[in-house]
Amino acid sequence: MPTLTLDSRTVLRLLEVSDAAQLAEAYVRNREHLRPWDPEREDAFSRRPGMQKIFLKLSRPMNTVWRIHTGCFATSN
Repeated sequence: MPTLTLDSRTVLRLLEVSDAAQLAEAYVRNREHLRPWDPEREDAFSRRPGMQKIFLKLSRPMNTVWRIHTGCFATSN
């Protein structure tokens, strides 16, 4: 999978279903901060199975148009 290193701690890459737990946890941690900008969401959105379902849905092509979903991740270095 192609990645773009932004700095010594951050990498930009395509999202994978295995990222669901980490992203769900980030939404829970930052819920209050994001509240003014985020739409109302069901509680399942912030849980790993709900996030995995969303990732699987987003990974499928819609008609002939592909959407590319990326995320910035802290590296473990």
